[in-house]
Amino acid sequence: MESLQLQDRLDDVLVIGMGGVLDELAAICRGDIGVAPFRDPRDMGRLAAEALMLHRSGDIDQIPELSYTEMPVVDSCEAAFEHVPLAILDQPGFRDLIPEEMWEAGMEQIGESGE
Repeated sequence: MESLQLQDRLDDVLVIGMGGVLDELAAICRGDIGVAPFRDPRDMGRLAAEALMLHRSGDIDQIPELSYTEMPVVDSCEAAFEHVPLAILDQPGFRDLIPEEMWEAGMEQIGESGE
């Protein structure tokens, strides 16, 4: 992205994120990048813990060979507030990287007070 900025070509290219981490989501809100999938670390952690518990209890044959999680596409600040749990958004690395008015609009969108 820095290279595109230095070449004044940022408007010519759709920059995408690959993990939906907080700074990517904030960049989408600010309009710095266009889109990213959101991978919920809580869901991935839950699936890993379930597999580990099955393994520990000896039920190895019950561990799925492949586990899927939802991966919604986030292409706007509205989509971030729609798909990403508030407990994740309300962390340093997102909330402090977007303008306060965007935070307030997101809170209004999901029906929260914002405090």
